[in-house]
Amino acid sequence: MLPLVSLSSPLWWLPALPLLYCLAGTSATNCKSIAEKGVITCFGTPPVNKIALETLVVEPAAPQSDALEQPWLEEIRETTDSMVTNLMAKEKHRAEVQLGQP
Repeated sequence: MLPLVSLSSPLWWLPALPLLYCLAGTSATNCKSIAEKGVITCFGTPPVNKIALETLVVEPAAPQSDALEQPWLEEIRETTDSMVTNLMAKEKHRAEVQLGQP
């Protein structure tokens, strides 16, 4: 069986793209320690020694409902339509002036 993408191709990473999207939904642990003199150290795993830890869990923001976005989208459509109408009127007037027709 032949591979779908050759490793010598610049697109060799393309089949792994769906896996990268899966990583976006995973959680991450970030740890930070502050030394006595204010030196901050960041690392990805909790320290192994028994020190007091403060845990802060940040939940991802819930997506907005379509009901909240719908009025905004309608406003954007109306604004865009109005801009197109005004632009067409200006272009028509400019063409009439260039041709010398009132």
